[in-house]
Parts: sequence; structure tokens; C-alpha cells
Amino acid sequence: LTELIWLEMADNKFTGTIPWQLGYLVNLQSLDLGQNLLSGSIPAQLAYLRQLTSLRLNDNNLSGTIPTLTSLHNLESMDFQLNSGLIGSLDSLCFASQNLTEACADCATGSVTCYCCDNLNCCF
Repeated sequence: LTELIWLEMADNKFTGTIPWQLGYLVNLQSLDLGQNLLSGSIPAQLAYLRQLTSLRLNDNNLSGTIPTLTSLHNLESMDFQLNSGLIGSLDSLCFASQNLTEACADCATGSVTCYCCDNLNCCF
């Protein structure tokens, strides 16, 4: 599975936590786990996915502090919205990725801050 480049598992009613082992999929370019029932925190090991261009974790029950994902330099779009338990800042990720054109987060609630939301196509 280390050669896998696209993992689309959205809208499947999956429960449990996001496996930290996803960090081993170092060639992954797109990860979509949105619209499930996933809970717990976002694994810091997702920072190993340096080829990632799209990260969608929206519409789950994720909680905790958003990990530092500054190694995701190729990221073009990210979606963390509709996870009421997430806190933290996406600012470092915004600055690290030169290709970022879409950033979605629950910035309006104040629990997540995102400099990108002022400058990009931001979802609320």
C-alpha cells in the first residue's frame, strides 16, 4: 500500500479514530475521510504525507488540537470544517504550503484560527 496515491473513503459512516498508520502511505496525494463518524484527534503522523495535495477531514466528530502539519508543502486544499471539537491554528500550514487555494475550517466559532481564511476561498 505504500504506493497508494489516492484514498477516498468519504461518506461511509466509518466510526473510530483516524489510524496513525496512514502516515506510512508516504506517496499519498489525496486523503478524503470526510462525512463519516470519526472521533478523537488528528494523528500527528499525517505530517509524513509530504506528497499530499488534498486533505479532507470535514464533517466528523474530531476533537483536540490540530497537529503541526507544516511539512505538507504541496497541499492545495484542506477541509477541517464541521468538527466542533477541533481547536488550534492552521496558520503555520497556510504559510508552509505555497500552493494552497482552498482552506475550510470552522473559523467563525473562534476555536480554530486560520490566516488563510482571510486570503483564500474559505468555507464556513
